[in-house]
Amino acid sequence: LAFSRRAVLVLCADNGVVAEGVSCAPQSVTVQQAVNMTRHKTGMSALAAYFGDQVQVVDVGICVPVSCPQVLDRKVRFSTGDIAAEPAMTEQEALRALSVGLDLAHMAKEEGIDAVGVGEMGIGNTTTSSAVTAVLLGLAIETVTGRGAGLSNEGLVRKLDAIHRAIDINCPDASDPMDVLCKLGGFDIAGMAGIFLGGALYR
Repeated sequence: LAFSRRAVLVLCADNGVVAEGVSCAPQSVTVQQAVNMTRHKTGMSALAAYFGDQVQVVDVGICVPVSCPQVLDRKVRFSTGDIAAEPAMTEQEALRALSVGLDLAHMAKEEGIDAVGVGEMGIGNTTTSSAVTAVLLGLAIETVTGRGAGLSNEGLVRKLDAIHRAIDINCPDASDPMDVLCKLGGFDIAGMAGIFLGGALYR
């Protein structure tokens, strides 16, 4: 099967958990990189341009307004909550982010795209993804959590502590993926899940 028309869909969102000192990069990098991707100034977007693949950058929860017209505005909210202190999002917000992904898959199908690459951008999102993974797979937090973009030893300790507190405070139900998403996830994770579901739906 020849995939002659390809697109990369990138879900961009900020994460309130950065307030816990879990990242070595400032939160402003999220919007900077979102814009850079539209200008072929990141590794992914440069490679996509070389191979003739479309790139669609989507704002599902960046913490500031995005002035770049090439970034598709599907903002659910300005960042999630700090999972170490509160749930990441409401169920309604999670459903909205999922629907963004479903819509993106439908748009790709309508445009004749044969295959999509799916990605994300958001400072702090290796913390949320580690928290979600630990709960859904029933694994130790330390097993599924790394240094992200290069945390120091002290930063890794803060990251692990934030995830432990997030799970203790929010008490996610491992048998209910939506509950886990709402309490520990990110808008980027929800949007990507929507694309995966839409990819299956629209083949």
